[in-house]
Amino acid sequence: MKQLAHLKIVLTIIILLLTGVGIAQSVGVILQIKDNNKQIRTFSLSQLKMIHPPTVVQVLDPYEQQIQQYRGFAINALFESLYGDNWQQQEEVLLTGMDGYQTAISVNYFLQYKGFLAYEKLDSPQFTVTNNLLQPTLVELIPFYLIWDNVNQPHSSQLSQWPDQVMSIELVTFAEKFPQMTPPEESSNDVKRGFIAFRNFCQNCHSINGDGNNRAIDLNYPINVMEYMDEAKLRIWLNKPTDILPDTTMPAFPYHIKNREQQLNDIIAYLKTMAQYKREPAREVLTSP
Repeated sequence: MKQLAHLKIVLTIIILLLTGVGIAQSVGVILQIKDNNKQIRTFSLSQLKMIHPPTVVQVLDPYEQQIQQYRGFAINALFESLYGDNWQQQEEVLLTGMDGYQTAISVNYFLQYKGFLAYEKLDSPQFTVTNNLLQPTLVELIPFYLIWDNVNQPHSSQLSQWPDQVMSIELVTFAEKFPQMTPPEESSNDVKRGFIAFRNFCQNCHSINGDGNNRAIDLNYPINVMEYMDEAKLRIWLNKPTDILPDTTMPAFPYHIKNREQQLNDIIAYLKTMAQYKREPAREVLTSP
């Protein structure tokens, strides 16, 4: 359960503080790897360095909106060492943070772009970034931060594809891991596209029937968002949330993406369909903070 996982993290940090051991030297260097049989292997930073030598990469950090240098592992090569060639035939890579936050990224994305599992920020004594997107906020990155080489290989990526505090990696099938969020197989193409768009742009904060993340409200259970917000208002909310609530922390739907209006239409179609498929979340989701 998420509560138990949170409690373990808190107790570990308290012990470290009482014993004077630095978090970056202990909790910050542990990575859990789950294989297809759900067996868990744990690796320290020194063990990972023996498996695959680290490298320095320069990226345009999306939080700070400036060039930063990080030290970490080329993640595809790390996958090869940890999983073998089999990982390329899988569907999704699920990354879990210390706070229970989960990000699912398609294997195809890893094959298309160069990702790195960073553990150190060069020219900085702390492994942190400052989130300048809404208001300056210091973000702890330990133990690991997934970054992308968007300097040598320019491309746009979503913040959800830059998860921080990564402590666990698992190969999964999305429909098996998040069944409550998946629309029916017989859904129309716009609903299926909307499901993908929701995953890319909304799941990093919201959940559907408890599947997803709980940084913001569940958009389907117990009440679907379109039951208290009509389509016109929802479109305004997605386009520019501050037009409705000036002090909201909800970001606008990204302006730079291709087929923006079509993707907005698809997300609305997906939400409409999911209103007919409300499913009570698992108890640990209902009771988690």
